[in-house]
Parts: sequence; structure tokens; C-alpha cells
Amino acid sequence: MEAREGTVSGALREVAAELQDWSRNFLGDLEERIKKAKFELEKCRKHGISRDSVTMEEILNTALKNWRINMNYTGSNVLQHTG
Repeated sequence: MEAREGTVSGALREVAAELQDWSRNFLGDLEERIKKAKFELEKCRKHGISRDSVTMEEILNTALKNWRINMNYTGSNVLQHTG
């Protein structure tokens, strides 16, 4: 993190802007990954049952679970700290 100069209110505005940018980029990317994984999971479920499809479904379910946990944890922290 860079050293900030000027007033405290100016530094707070900079931090708030950086947090908003991080929130848009990080959480937006996470939301997009979740959306894509859900789509791929539905495609996987429509195919017949095979070893490969079961493995892929397990991978996608695990990824979705982890991303949702991350989204809930990170999203709730951002909301708490930015009011």
C-alpha cells in the first residue's frame, strides 16, 4: 500500500474508492465464475451418467461450494465495513 499524504478525510476517500473498485472487480469476477459453473453443472447433469460426468459434477459442486462460501464471507465483510 502506498503512503498517503494530505488530510485524513482525503485518505479515507481514497481508501473508500479503492475498496469499491476491489469489490466490483473481485466480487464481480466471483459472481461470473459462479454463474458459469452453474451453467456447466446443468450441462453435465443433462448428459448420461458416466465416470467422467460424475467426476466433473463433483469438481463443479466443490468449486461452487467454495466460491459461495468466499462470496458470503467476503461480501458480508465488505458490506459491514462500507456501511
